[in-house]
Parts: sequence; structure tokens; C-alpha cells
Amino acid sequence: MISPHQHTRLYFAANKLFRSDDRGDTWKSISPDLTRQIDRDKLQVMGKVWGPDAVAKNTSTSFYGNIVALAESPKKEGVILRRDR
Repeated sequence: MISPHQHTRLYFAANKLFRSDDRGDTWKSISPDLTRQIDRDKLQVMGKVWGPDAVAKNTSTSFYGNIVALAESPKKEGVILRRDR
């Protein structure tokens, strides 16, 4: 995401929030690990705990607790809004 306040600032979200102030040449983590540390091998989905081969669970699906949407406040620089999954 490009900052609405500084066109050279970028944000990238995963299990942590990352920021670049030089158009992506360098990155730094600006948050701790934001995941909930849920063991997805013990989490019920559709009333059942699925094995590791279900829907390529451990190869093509994301980990629980990753940030799936974020935005920097258009009114106040540095205020980050996020939505977890």
C-alpha cells in the first residue's frame, strides 16, 4: 500500500507489518508478530479437524491470523488501520 502522505512510503502486511520509506529498496518490520498463534492442525473447520492433505492445507493456504487488509489513515500520518483474518 502506498502512503497517502508520502509517495515514497510503502506498507506490506503479512504476519507483521513492514514499511519502506524508499520506494521498496529497503524494508523494516514496524510491528511484532500479529498472528494469534493458533495451531491450525487442531482448529475445526466445518465441524472437523482436517488432515494435512486436505485442500493442500500446508502448501497453498495461508496461516491463520495474517493481515488481509490495511490502510493508513488519510487524516493522520502513521495511523494504521488493519483487518485480521
